[in-house]
Amino acid sequence: INMTTPMLDITGKVTIDARTQNGWNGNTEYGRSDASLCIVLNGSGATPHAFRVPALASSNARLVVHGMMFAGFTDAAIRLENGSNHRISGNQFGAVPFTANNASAVRVTGASGGATIGGFDDPAVVNVIAGSSVAGVYLDNTAGGNTVANAVIGFQPDGDTQGGNAIGVYIFNSPNNSLLYNYIGFSGSNGVTISGAASSNTTLQYNSIGTGWLGNMAGNQGAGVGVVFAANNSTIGAPLLSSYGRNAIFYNGGPGVWISPSGGAGNRVLANSFFENQNVDIDLARPPIRRAIRAAVRTGCRTTRS
Repeated sequence: INMTTPMLDITGKVTIDARTQNGWNGNTEYGRSDASLCIVLNGSGATPHAFRVPALASSNARLVVHGMMFAGFTDAAIRLENGSNHRISGNQFGAVPFTANNASAVRVTGASGGATIGGFDDPAVVNVIAGSSVAGVYLDNTAGGNTVANAVIGFQPDGDTQGGNAIGVYIFNSPNNSLLYNYIGFSGSNGVTISGAASSNTTLQYNSIGTGWLGNMAGNQGAGVGVVFAANNSTIGAPLLSSYGRNAIFYNGGPGVWISPSGGAGNRVLANSFFENQNVDIDLARPPIRRAIRAAVRTGCRTTRS
């Protein structure tokens, strides 16, 4: 479907389910997609979005989208400005032959409540998000509370081949977001960027950042994870005094995790695995004691500052 204008705005509770199309087959394994998706919406590099829940919608509006392909949208293929409990699953954004890239696959912004992009209950929920010129997933809603789970971000549907976004996931002034069980690779900048003082209590657990589903090298060109501009109280890996939640952060062109000089307080980077990042694995950017802290993080020793 070649679109020259967006679909009508969605102001109520709407489900768009392309799984009902003859020939649809769902994905069968996490980390890649072998789904057969039958409907492509093509913005042709001229249409801002396919579906939008506008700011004037009520907080009860809800959009559910399953089983479609999106390409060529100049803002975000799906833009959520209001409503709550949206569900976007089993779709492919970008990596569609002979089409333009999306600026972003999904943007959750404005007064929108928590959205679930992907899920946990079935490999058929996996979203493929490739080739976005701004960010694959862009979260800047003031309420936060979004979950991005089991997505293949920056790859072709095979989960291995290059399909990088400019940034894999960008969180800006949005609190209480969770990134779980995702593959994030080949980004032109950071795999994940967490930015802004209102971006608090972000959780990143069980993600592979810089590798594909078979463990191939898929480093992001910047940091695996960047925490900047007063973003605070992030949990990257395990919570304090726990051991679960390990992220695998490999092969990135910058640090594995970078807490920039502008990063806020309370960010924790614990119990992750790092390998062959091109800068230090954990860069706390706080001289003169950062070298000692980095050594302590690697060895498990305690340091004190006199």
